[in-house]
Amino acid sequence: MSAKAALQNSSTGQLKDPRKGSSLLHYDRSATHWNEALPIGNGRIGGMVWGKVSDEVIDLNEETLWSGHPRETDNPNAKQYLPRIRKAVFEKDYELANDLAYKIQGTYNESYQPLGQLLLTLEHTGEALNYARTLDIGQALSSVTYEVGGVEFHRQYFVSAPDNVMCIRLTANKPGKISCRVRLSSRLKHESFAKGNSCILQGQAPSHVEREGIEADQVIFYDPEEEGLSFYAQLRVIPEGGRMRKHENGVRVEKANAVMLVFSAATNFDRFDVFPRLSRINPRQIVEETLHKISQMDYDELQRRHCDDYKKLFDRVSLRLGNGNASKTTDQRIKLYAENEDPDLVALTFQYGRYMLISSSRPGTLPANLQGIWNPFMRPSWMSNWTNDLNTQMNYWLSWTTNLPECEQALINWIDHLRPNGRKTARTNYGAKGWLCHNSTDLWMQTAPAGIERPRWCILPLGGTWLCQHLWMHYVFHGDREFLKHRAYPIMREAAEFCLNWLIKDEDGMYVTCPSVSPENWFETVDNKQLSISKACTYDMQLIRDLFSNCITAASELGIDEQFSVVLQERLDHLYVPKIGKYGQLQEWSEDWDKPDDQHRHVSHLFGLFPGDQLTPNKDPEGWAAARVSLQMRTGEMAKGQAGKNDADTGWSVNWKLAWWARLHDAAQAREMLLNVFRFAPAENVSPGQKGGRYLNLLNAGPPFQIDGVLGFTAGVAELLVQSHDGFIHLLSALPENWPEGQVSGLKTRGGFIVDMKWAGGKLLEAVIHPGYEKDVCVRYGNQDHELKDITEPAKIEF
Repeated sequence: MSAKAALQNSSTGQLKDPRKGSSLLHYDRSATHWNEALPIGNGRIGGMVWGKVSDEVIDLNEETLWSGHPRETDNPNAKQYLPRIRKAVFEKDYELANDLAYKIQGTYNESYQPLGQLLLTLEHTGEALNYARTLDIGQALSSVTYEVGGVEFHRQYFVSAPDNVMCIRLTANKPGKISCRVRLSSRLKHESFAKGNSCILQGQAPSHVEREGIEADQVIFYDPEEEGLSFYAQLRVIPEGGRMRKHENGVRVEKANAVMLVFSAATNFDRFDVFPRLSRINPRQIVEETLHKISQMDYDELQRRHCDDYKKLFDRVSLRLGNGNASKTTDQRIKLYAENEDPDLVALTFQYGRYMLISSSRPGTLPANLQGIWNPFMRPSWMSNWTNDLNTQMNYWLSWTTNLPECEQALINWIDHLRPNGRKTARTNYGAKGWLCHNSTDLWMQTAPAGIERPRWCILPLGGTWLCQHLWMHYVFHGDREFLKHRAYPIMREAAEFCLNWLIKDEDGMYVTCPSVSPENWFETVDNKQLSISKACTYDMQLIRDLFSNCITAASELGIDEQFSVVLQERLDHLYVPKIGKYGQLQEWSEDWDKPDDQHRHVSHLFGLFPGDQLTPNKDPEGWAAARVSLQMRTGEMAKGQAGKNDADTGWSVNWKLAWWARLHDAAQAREMLLNVFRFAPAENVSPGQKGGRYLNLLNAGPPFQIDGVLGFTAGVAELLVQSHDGFIHLLSALPENWPEGQVSGLKTRGGFIVDMKWAGGKLLEAVIHPGYEKDVCVRYGNQDHELKDITEPAKIEF
């Protein structure tokens, strides 16, 4: 390794694109469970392809199909209980504070609904041979191939973002061999029928759905006085050769050479504050206009437009981590991971996360919810909502480092749309200015605390504060000053106004939050009661410090709002500082209640380590070291006295820990996390009591499926390779030993720089830094720092 960097500011500084690792998920049998089907989507329409030979099933979703309608969820009685809760906390009567907290809760969210199913029956008989089912994430194409009676049949599936349609093409290697029946069905209130060459599905979503777990005589409601959203879907059947006719409530094709199926769907969702029956949106008109626009396009053109659009995003980043078992089926590779730690499977899963975000979050759509856009249940777990104490945010971490700002636009717009309700909740519930959002929300933009049994799940008014981090990070990674001035800063400033109102002084004159909850966790009193309401939880204080600091920096860069920044700085100077506890850990609460045997899935007090940047070796070395102890406690090392013993936790939790170990520069512990990520989860593993792993389709097993674990993994792997949060670009700060050779291109850093790297023997060979919106940067590898000045062309560094 040279002691001096060799800089080449020329077009030849570009590293050659690394050879792509496997981009194919492949199987030798069809799905037998939803958790084995393969996801396709365009941000609006989602499909889960089972790949059955004779009776194909595609589960269908449309992003805006939710139960419910606009409703009042704020609690005007909350204001009268707030002083009493605070008084109890300051008197350390935490049991009373916990009891009173029930008085300020609200109602449950509504639920994301399944649209229905596309049912395709192939009229061939005989045993299927040479079966193969694939998902090519490099092109966002799924396929099924098999042979029956000497004829090879092929099906291909995709969902196009530019044309907003799902396309399916059936072909055979001999003419006149395709005979099939096709229809649409739904579990919602609906009617399904054939019209011309199309199958029609239209219906209504429930006006209310009780959340999963509530037992009652009636849990799904269709109230004619409060109608739910209406939906309309159309499947156009276009055969090549043969003949077509109506069949029952669908269409039958006989002896065709090929068949193209084109599907689109819409609802009458207008805005979050518009009642469905008053909507100006005509879903039938939307679908018919969509299908009319593509009526002159053949399958090849639709596929080309789809692939070109998708690859503009996907091809920005490539990763190779070494050879693996690409010849084996994907489920076999997961099952074998503990034996061979297949590096190519890691690369495939890294890119799978990017595929899933591109497929579930596009400009003009809603952001990815707990399940992206894929949900088969009328009563999905946690309503398939947007959960803002981690899950929503985790969905979008990868958009920063893997260069998908277009996908983050859906989240940014949604944050802005939360503000009207968020202002009302702040004023009604707490008598505060600004805007807020609590722990969870739904299509109708609920910002009040959800009605969940215990306060630890819902008294979390800083969900909006955390969401504002994404506005700031979007600017930090991409440098759009107009975005910062006109979109990001106004939203951030208004969230900061709420925090200024929410903070109160404690007995030491420090500003604290009260009531305060460390998300979903609890502490125990001397009489072993589990309580959650206290003051100044570390999670709260880190979030507010992050927002205030970002607002001050933003205002300074824009040259505006000087007086407001003075107010924020005064609060920062007197903001409660989280403490280090008796074990050397970063305390989760203001009291030293942490226990070594607490292995709760949430470790929210490490926000400042990741995705925040407060706990670093440069900014806060003591806090950084204490964060390591906290993570060791949570992963069982201190509790069980077994160094390296990591708990098998829910999928998203393991992936957050992966990012934390990366930030702690601990490659060995990160490697342990990877073993937990790739535990095989049988499709039937849907009980929360059976923790984590991956289903054979690489979906994260929460369980049940939650997309945050898929998307969070990609962000965690990126952190192992490149970090830029501590004032410099840090290369390979936590490279696992089982990735001795590799190559990556296209990772993005703060300042807008793009990084390409190549390493061998566990050592970095060269890196290319592509220009960003900033001009100067320090690049660190090991104990070497390389100062790059005025970068206007790719800069190559050799080691």
